[in-house]
Amino acid sequence: MRSERWLEIEEIVQSAIDCAPGERPALLDAACGNDVELRHEVESLLAMQEDGGFTRSSGFTDAVKVLEQHTAKLNEGRSIGAYRVLREIGRGGMGTVYLAARADDTFQKLVAIKLLRRGLDTDDIVQRFRGERQILAMLDHPHIARLLDGGTTDDGLPYFVMEYIEGEPINLYCDRLGLTVTEKLKLFQGVCAAVRYAHQNLVIHRDIKPGNVLVTKEGVPRLVDFGIAKLLVPGTSSDEMTRTGLRPLTPEYASPEQIRGESITTASDVYSLGVLLYGLLSGKKPYPLAVRTGAERGEPEPPSLAAGSMAGRRLRGDLDNIVLTAMRHEPHRRYGSVEQFSEDIRRHLDGLPVTARPDTAGYRAAKFMVRHKAGVAAAALLVVTLSGGIIATAWQARVAATQRDRARIETAKAERINAFLQDMLAFSSPSYDSPNATKNKDAKVSEVLEQAVKRAETELADQPEILAEVQRNIGGVYATQGRIDQAEPLLRSALEKFTKLHRADSPQAIETGNTLANCLLVKGDHAGAEALFRGNIDILRAAARRGRADASSMAYSLGGYGGMLDRQGDNAAEPYLRESLQYASAFHGKDRAFVAMLYNNLGHVAYRKGDLKESERLGRAAIDEYRRLPPGTYVEMAVSLSNLGAILIRQGKYAEAEPFIREGLDLRRKVLGDDHPDTAMGWYRLSDLLYSEGDYRRAEQAARTSLEVFRRALTKPEGDLSFASPLTELGMILNKLNRPHEAEMPLRQALEIRTRLLAPGNQLIASTQATLGEALLAQRRYSEAESLLVESYQILKSTWGEQHPRTKEARQSLKLLHEAWHKTG
Repeated sequence: MRSERWLEIEEIVQSAIDCAPGERPALLDAACGNDVELRHEVESLLAMQEDGGFTRSSGFTDAVKVLEQHTAKLNEGRSIGAYRVLREIGRGGMGTVYLAARADDTFQKLVAIKLLRRGLDTDDIVQRFRGERQILAMLDHPHIARLLDGGTTDDGLPYFVMEYIEGEPINLYCDRLGLTVTEKLKLFQGVCAAVRYAHQNLVIHRDIKPGNVLVTKEGVPRLVDFGIAKLLVPGTSSDEMTRTGLRPLTPEYASPEQIRGESITTASDVYSLGVLLYGLLSGKKPYPLAVRTGAERGEPEPPSLAAGSMAGRRLRGDLDNIVLTAMRHEPHRRYGSVEQFSEDIRRHLDGLPVTARPDTAGYRAAKFMVRHKAGVAAAALLVVTLSGGIIATAWQARVAATQRDRARIETAKAERINAFLQDMLAFSSPSYDSPNATKNKDAKVSEVLEQAVKRAETELADQPEILAEVQRNIGGVYATQGRIDQAEPLLRSALEKFTKLHRADSPQAIETGNTLANCLLVKGDHAGAEALFRGNIDILRAAARRGRADASSMAYSLGGYGGMLDRQGDNAAEPYLRESLQYASAFHGKDRAFVAMLYNNLGHVAYRKGDLKESERLGRAAIDEYRRLPPGTYVEMAVSLSNLGAILIRQGKYAEAEPFIREGLDLRRKVLGDDHPDTAMGWYRLSDLLYSEGDYRRAEQAARTSLEVFRRALTKPEGDLSFASPLTELGMILNKLNRPHEAEMPLRQALEIRTRLLAPGNQLIASTQATLGEALLAQRRYSEAESLLVESYQILKSTWGEQHPRTKEARQSLKLLHEAWHKTG
């Protein structure tokens, strides 16, 4: 018999053993359907188990026990990847889960390793196992067990490494601590946040049940076991289960459509969450029999009735309606999303009206008529009886619609006024969403901005929300023009007002905080910028746990912080940028420019890691994203153009790099002018191209132009990390021109900036140290050169690896140093 067939039989038998004998017929009807052979195999095994047959005989039991102990013993101490197996901690249909620790003693960390069981390694099962591994790789959320590593063992079995969750099933946790209804609801919202995140990443879990929601000792719920999850992408491995006839599920928590083998959507997870919440609140299962087919399942009694008279009082009303709405048999009548489900719980906890309503009399009547077609006369009479109520309801709906229309008109007016104000104030902004198609920053509106600031502070003093909007918009325009000293106080004032008027997690406060953080970066206040970015991320993660996070706000905060880390040469940038990219679907039209920026920054991360192929792919993806935007001038594209050029330079593709480098510089000069720090960076990229081509004279000229523009654009250029780049470049050029004495001053200045603004051990510091060491080596100042070259080599080796080109250059410089020093005796 095929391994996948045994897997299906094993799952059904185990489910049948776990339920009461009287409930088994319904379970077998649902699980086996019309498959007579499958049912016969299952029933025969169950009969042997019930009758004390071979499977219950002492010989069989002892043999199984010995075999399991032998297998577990064999794996104890075994190395799987970088980990050493400690003991078995779980066993499922496809794989065995082991507790393991790092084998190389690099650091202490316990993990859980899921290993495919021998005998199940058929193509279909392996594909399904790898599908689970791929799904976990996509997900990074505080309420989902994270994937850490994966691979294939020496004997060919696939495995993956997860973080070890030391917790207990959510129902047992609630019972053990005797949680109140409110505490259970708040805990459940964390589960909703995890499922919502999975749905945003096109993943349906399909097996939500208490055993797959573990609660840690800190009280944090963690969603585990994506073994039967489905990707909402055609052609993925998760679709194979349906085609092979395998429909693994937990019947008690499966939706009616899942049991019937119909198409599965996110509504199926909503149903399972409803069953989970029903059990947590009432302490009971929602149906008299644990499993019934979708057609046979009746409507469950409200949780308040199931809980009993005393415990049920707290559940009566809203909570009954919320749970039963999630558990409706028809997918389209449930909550439209997990977010809506969680939001109704929040509204209930806050004492606000909820959207869930009990089934109407009309709906129940319609269901009755479908079930009892013979009672046509009675049904007709019922319709007549209800008609008066329907007419009254329709009239009330028309009144409500009229009121909503009036509200929409007023809202539209307010939005139109605000849009006009934003257009006027943003006219001179070079940003991608500016209404000025030419992006001329010298458009004569500077006087308007200055007057608007003064008038707003007096005329709008009694309207703080409008004043905050004006300050945020003007501050944003100043920021994009590089007028940081004027932008900062306006943005700080707007942020303070938004935080007081709304919550700290409001989109207005988050957006203003991110804009202010970017201003502080330009000023060189990295600590202030990091505090704002990290603060926003923490606020949004907390909101996500309550099911209230705004996707675009989360993306901007994560992307902004990731971009900051990337500019600092910190490899910790990558996870923030990738998490931000997961929210790409929230952006449309011109806002897709932000997605292009994420591709650009991820490409730069890959560039620093030495993965030039991946870096080039991401760089071209960024440019392609920009080229597809609505017509207009996008100055942000200049960064991606220059960076793609740098990637091509690194690969020695100078002819391919040049048009990108020059287009980026021309775009910056046209839009930003010749007194902007971004234009200075464009000149720096050109100097790097000319340096790489060996045209050192023209490279020197471009590097000096970059430094001049920086000095004109910034009040304190030495406070900007970017200023160190052309300084280091100039030092490299002067070294090549055999002018090491001249190279020393800009290199020491660059090293001072990078050492002051970056953490010790950063590769940007090492790069400048190496270049300065080379200048000192050329001057035969061997002792001074050695300390710089040794330290830079050690940093580059530890961060980029032995084979990275820059590491090799540093090693070669050390070799030349020792050879020259040895000759001097």
